[in-house]
Amino acid sequence: MTPINDEFFEKLLDEFENQNPIIENYEITLTENISIDVSRKSYEFRNCIFKGARIDFYDFDNSNENKHE
Repeated sequence: MTPINDEFFEKLLDEFENQNPIIENYEITLTENISIDVSRKSYEFRNCIFKGARIDFYDFDNSNENKHE
């Protein structure tokens, strides 16, 4: 498991170009709260440990009527 900080974690999220990236084998230490937009991408976390601050997932794209509430 690779330890990373919140700065590296946010950079990692931004670098993914595919629609459903898999993030695995990280120990993620957050010093500040972060928000992740899932309106255009969905993320899958495997074998990850999160420590520290809060993560908020949000989707403000209301154009797709088939989305679950």
